[in-house]
Amino acid sequence: MRLISPSGTNVLLFKDKCASYNGAFNIGFDNSATGGFPCPPSNGNAYIPTESLDAMNGQSAAGTWILRIKDNAISSGGQFTAFELELCSSVALNAPFLVNNNLLMIAPGANAPIIQNLLKVDDPNNGPAEITYTLMTVPKYGDLRKFGGAPMAPGDEFTQEALNDGSVSYFEYGFNNTGSDEFDFSATDGEGGLVSATFHIQPLPLDVKEPLGSINFELAPNPATESIRLQVAEPLDSDSRITVFNAAGQQLRSWTLRAGATSLLLDIAELPDGVYAVSVQSEKSRGVKKVVVR
Repeated sequence: MRLISPSGTNVLLFKDKCASYNGAFNIGFDNSATGGFPCPPSNGNAYIPTESLDAMNGQSAAGTWILRIKDNAISSGGQFTAFELELCSSVALNAPFLVNNNLLMIAPGANAPIIQNLLKVDDPNNGPAEITYTLMTVPKYGDLRKFGGAPMAPGDEFTQEALNDGSVSYFEYGFNNTGSDEFDFSATDGEGGLVSATFHIQPLPLDVKEPLGSINFELAPNPATESIRLQVAEPLDSDSRITVFNAAGQQLRSWTLRAGATSLLLDIAELPDGVYAVSVQSEKSRGVKKVVVR
């Protein structure tokens, strides 16, 4: 009896044993077993093979494994009923895990990249290029697009590397939708590990468009580090509230621009790196612009 691996490596398990035995063979083979081949071989225990199984170390488990049996004696024949092969590995696999899954806030009709601050899966054994996301569902009120291409469909894939590069974006349809949006995904590391979750999207409770009557203003510098100067195009008739929101729609800072003033210096030194929305709102009009803090 020989065991043959998919690559052709073979090991002799036993030969010319128990010649006078006419019963069933039920036996296993293991280098770490404590005894040699018994007669009769019918108890199902494991024993030391004739040739060491060490020859199989490093063999790929993929493919067809063969157990070859040859009966050299003239007798009543027999029947082969079962063959079980146990493969062991010393490799410890680590499943991927979800680091960030934060709400994306977006204005109706706008688009925004889904960056790693919003969605990130990590794995100790694999880099961003090896972590692959698969879309299980797609958003209802917008599209997901990779590298600005066609809308993605269920089953389409992208990597964590693409998220890190800002190459995957959500495009809101702009139908004045006030409900939340979402998509389901799974992420794999190519080694059998998997994590799945739902990514949520919420329209901003602000009008980032500039229709008639909106407040026209500029922010500089943008990107900014410690401070931003807000400059309105013309003096406002009433006091205006200046507010900074993060990507999750949380209010972080607020100031007052007095009536008749045209500029205000905003201190943002303690804000972490990221993309923020700056809102200017008076009694009759409002406006919103994005600013990047680095």
